[in-house]
Amino acid sequence: MSTRLKVPVECVIDARNTTGESPLWSAREAALYWVDIPEGRIFRWQPKTGERRTWQLPAPVGSIGLRERGGLVTAMRTGFHLFDLETEQLTFLCHPEPDIATNPTSTDWMPTTAVRALRAASKCPTGWHGVRTAARCTTRILAAV
Repeated sequence: MSTRLKVPVECVIDARNTTGESPLWSAREAALYWVDIPEGRIFRWQPKTGERRTWQLPAPVGSIGLRERGGLVTAMRTGFHLFDLETEQLTFLCHPEPDIATNPTSTDWMPTTAVRALRAASKCPTGWHGVRTAARCTTRILAAV
């Protein structure tokens, strides 16, 4: 039997997202990031100051990750990219399976990518092409973070 908690809930941002996903807290910035998947937008909200910012990307974005060097890593239909929050520049890293779009709804994009790469490897006669592609892609992503 479950018990209901009587906790007051307050809407702090009426973002009107189509599909708001991939919530990510940046302790360094004291900011909450998230994406609106089909609209290709990244949002940032800093609760302490109330500051809000939105970035528009050229394609749907499934999830994001913070980079130690600043900015974000994005998983988009077009592959993995670095995103510079200041210049709004996207830098292409790789696409593990160019013929299959990166999962636009997954919040756990690294494991999803690995599974897809292994799937691709199993379709290849030798199996090694997909594994090499996944290894190159993963190496590029990890080096960029």
